[in-house]
Amino acid sequence: MANNITITVTAQQHDYNSPWQKRDITKHTLSGCVIEGDLVLTAAYSLTDAVLLEVSKPGGTKKYRADVVVKDYHCGLALLRVSDREFFRGIAPSRIRTASGIAGKKGVIRKWDSLGAAREYTTETIISSMRTYKPNYAVLMHQLSTNMSEGGDGDPVFIDGELAGITTGFDNETKMVYVISSETVLRMLGDIKDGRYDGMPFFWVDYLEINSDVNLREMLGLTERETGVYVNRICGKSSGFRILKEGDVIIEINGRTIDDDGMFTSDHYGRLNFYGLLYLNTSVGDTVSMTVVRDKKQLKLKFNLRPVDDESFLIPELCYDSRPAFAIIGGLVFQELTRGYLETWGKNWSKSADNRMLYIYMTRNMDTSTDKTRMVILNRVLPAACNYGYHDKNNLILERINGHIINNIQDIEKIISQLKDPFIRFNFVGGESIVLGREEAIKATDNIRKTYNIPD
Repeated sequence: MANNITITVTAQQHDYNSPWQKRDITKHTLSGCVIEGDLVLTAAYSLTDAVLLEVSKPGGTKKYRADVVVKDYHCGLALLRVSDREFFRGIAPSRIRTASGIAGKKGVIRKWDSLGAAREYTTETIISSMRTYKPNYAVLMHQLSTNMSEGGDGDPVFIDGELAGITTGFDNETKMVYVISSETVLRMLGDIKDGRYDGMPFFWVDYLEINSDVNLREMLGLTERETGVYVNRICGKSSGFRILKEGDVIIEINGRTIDDDGMFTSDHYGRLNFYGLLYLNTSVGDTVSMTVVRDKKQLKLKFNLRPVDDESFLIPELCYDSRPAFAIIGGLVFQELTRGYLETWGKNWSKSADNRMLYIYMTRNMDTSTDKTRMVILNRVLPAACNYGYHDKNNLILERINGHIINNIQDIEKIISQLKDPFIRFNFVGGESIVLGREEAIKATDNIRKTYNIPD
């Protein structure tokens, strides 16, 4: 167990309700393990907004500074490097198990408990599946039950002494732990061999499973042998956009048949969702071959896999490690809508967040038919004399300023600086509006910043 280590994370999250400031500094620990190349492997999501990373050996008290080599929230893994060579003395790197030796096996989770004692937890037979995270990516996950009472955060999982994956979640009620597969680890290590990390390839479609629907099959002109998924929509940021079309039926990917449930038979893991053919053992730049039925005829398609481009989404999915973009005019605090902002509604944000914002997030985030690069919202109003009557306004989606369409946060300053009108008219989705005196609002902004201790 000498290669199991503890990682101490000092973090400070950004405050989405007051985007000019940060929340309290926090500390937490997670696990990791040493792998080839003197790298430390762990779970990425526990490193969000980190300002300091330290690692310590099992049973040791000395902490060593660690730096991020790769932190990929799309696949859930991170690689760290420790510059002090003393740290690696007596630590043997974990050997990573290949796909052929995982299915149907039982695993062992190794971890150190809160008292510093070594623990091993035997798991039940591993069940594998492609876990999809809309709208960006899919990852091969192993799901297994265990007798652990805590953990599931970067704990290495071994089969016959070889690393089979890294834990990234644990449900204490069901005793189910979720493990990012060793195949995903190997894909990341292969990616960085040239000294550059290209990241996960990106392919995403909204699709309908055929499910042996006789009427649907007849409408699409499918033969008895043809099975697959019906493409309702392909994300405009996705690999294959403009090559694959709405209404296509994907029946094969790289020569592998897709069944009516959207599954294919993997060489090692049984039946998996067809996304596995686009995310397993593939890299950015690889060529994908697809067979589709279009207009009742089979058609061969080819396209190259592109990386995930987080910045191209109307509402960014991943907004960790950076301050929210915001603007203040006359005490009105505007910022760009992100998933991080939606998550301020709590654990059940997808149901409890503002309905208008959720609707845009669910329906327009992958839209390429608009000039908008971001959705801008009125976060809140900082009470001042110049905005009297509007102090309770918040969570409004900004559409226009004096008739000018707002496509991103930069438009606010640009438009207001060019206005000649004595009033600034802010129009929001749903018909609400705010009107401020232009000169009064501009002059008051500096005083409002000072009053509320907001940096320029």
